Amino acid sequence: MNGMDNSSIEEMAVHFFKGLFFKVNLLKTIFTEGDKTPLVDGSISIYQDENKKNEDLVGTIPVQIKGTTRAISTRTPTFPLTKNDLEGLKSHGALLLVAALKPDEENHKGYYAHLFRFQIENLLKDMKPGQKQKSIPLKELPRDPEELLRVCYQAKDIQEKSTRPITISPEEFSNSQNISFTFYESPDSDIFTRPTRIGPRLGKDDINAVIELTNVNGTKIPTSANILLIPQEYTYQPTRYPINTGEITFQDSQHRLLSESQLEIAVSPGLTLIINRGNTECEVKLRIQDTLYDAYRDLEFLKSWSDSGVIYSDNQVLLKAKISLKKIPYFEDRYQVFSDLHKLFKILKVDSRLIQIEDLTEETLEKLEDLVKIFVYKIKPSIQSDLTGLRYKVIIGDDHLHFIFIHDSDTGAWNCFSLTAAPISLCIIDNENEISKANLITAYDLLTKDKALRRTLNLHPENFIASYKETLDRTPDTEKQSFRIIATGTVVELITSADLNPLRRREFLTLAQELNEWLLSYEPESPLLLTNRWQILHRDGLLTPELKEKIYALKRSLSNKDIHCEITCAILLRQFKEAQYLMEQLSQEGREIKSWPIYYLFEHQETPYDIPDLNENPAWPAFFESALREEATTYLKQITPNPVNEKIIIQPPIEDN
Repeated sequence: MNGMDNSSIEEMAVHFFKGLFFKVNLLKTIFTEGDKTPLVDGSISIYQDENKKNEDLVGTIPVQIKGTTRAISTRTPTFPLTKNDLEGLKSHGALLLVAALKPDEENHKGYYAHLFRFQIENLLKDMKPGQKQKSIPLKELPRDPEELLRVCYQAKDIQEKSTRPITISPEEFSNSQNISFTFYESPDSDIFTRPTRIGPRLGKDDINAVIELTNVNGTKIPTSANILLIPQEYTYQPTRYPINTGEITFQDSQHRLLSESQLEIAVSPGLTLIINRGNTECEVKLRIQDTLYDAYRDLEFLKSWSDSGVIYSDNQVLLKAKISLKKIPYFEDRYQVFSDLHKLFKILKVDSRLIQIEDLTEETLEKLEDLVKIFVYKIKPSIQSDLTGLRYKVIIGDDHLHFIFIHDSDTGAWNCFSLTAAPISLCIIDNENEISKANLITAYDLLTKDKALRRTLNLHPENFIASYKETLDRTPDTEKQSFRIIATGTVVELITSADLNPLRRREFLTLAQELNEWLLSYEPESPLLLTNRWQILHRDGLLTPELKEKIYALKRSLSNKDIHCEITCAILLRQFKEAQYLMEQLSQEGREIKSWPIYYLFEHQETPYDIPDLNENPAWPAFFESALREEATTYLKQITPNPVNEKIIIQPPIEDN
């Protein structure tokens, strides 16, 4: 048979398929032997009745017939068509029939592929620039008459749905919520246990189906786009138990399958482990996270794992594996620096989650390294000065660290303290009425005066109220009221600081509440202190109906007496129109209320006051999105070089039509 010419091969193929379809009573074939038309070789008509009258015609599908004497793989059968053939067939499509011819006619095999517009569009998209032909995936053609009829009905349905002149933009497809699809082959029982693409495609790992979108009018619109169905096991799921090694424990780790033999554990958004089942080795992926806290923990986890060789989950051995830190990018040049900085900020009572890696410039790192020597390694600073004290500031991005160097006259050494933790007394000079007098203040009040409190990181909250109590004890009785007024200004500054810095809202509101409650112990009926209490509670979502009654009562008692306090009460009660009216009655000087923290609640009356939980890593959502997209792209590129118009859907499974 190898010596047969193409014409003879085509005639044998036509003859073979005529014989097959002749057995189906509801089909009528018109196949042309020796046909020279470039696109189709006839048609198959489907009838409702064996009499095959015109009124019983269901539909007619075009057919292209090919024959070959070459061996066709029974595992992955394909047949080549030129790009020109595909372009020519695109307008109307055809049922491709391929006959694998053998010397013995009984051993002939038939194969088929649905080559209609949607399938052809996807095949052309998969072709690389300059590629002249495409191997068309085939399916074995059944010999059973009922199964042959089913194949023809499938072809008719696909033809009808794929020839409607409706176009859908990628945006419409991507944003669609109501999607249905029709299977044309019964999928394997385990097909949905691995990432699978569904759509009008012919790949061996695809499920051939027509995707339909439902528009706002309820009309189903067929599309050539595809769905990548990803089982939940192949997307990140919360790890049930904490993962730890050494002193580092991660509570929010995630895991997913990469394949049947590979498990990936995202210990954090910056650290992932790829574990081969049955293997004691694993691949490590490290990305330096945005904050010092998260970056350090990732590196410390790796260091502890390297030292012990074991990772635990729920106190059970999760992984025993060797790890070479030298092979992990970024580790060697970052670990010691981040470890030292972590220790420094722990001593300074600074939350390292507030430290952005991008803010650690070379200049900043040099200054921080000096502080590491002083606070971590206990090396005395070398300073040449005749002064007894020197203030020092380190800038980290938009934030500051404030220190004071104090000379010890007994030892001749210099000691360094956080400004808010220094064993010193501070005072400000009041020149009121042309009489100079010194008022004792805390370091917090000094930072408030300098407008630096809101950006100071090393506030040492453990010293906060104690510093006010000690300073008040040293203050003469005649000046105690002045001191408390200054402290009230710091309460206001702390509330403003919370409004301006969402990440530190919990810290600033806690300090403001502690100081305000301490002041209220001296003046429990002070309208200013009471309204400060209430606006702090308002920001914390703790303004109860009982407290609102007290605000109403205060507002009524102050009517036409203290318009600023009236405005404050009106805002707290969400009487914004009244607050606006009252503010319009203020003199130009009185409109300073717009600089008060209460005005923030007026300006943002419709915006929730969000207090972030610093224990939740904000990098997770972006990590999940990136991982899903990477997984989908990786899978798609394995089966098509140019993935387009793909929609990703996560199981649980969708129902088939």
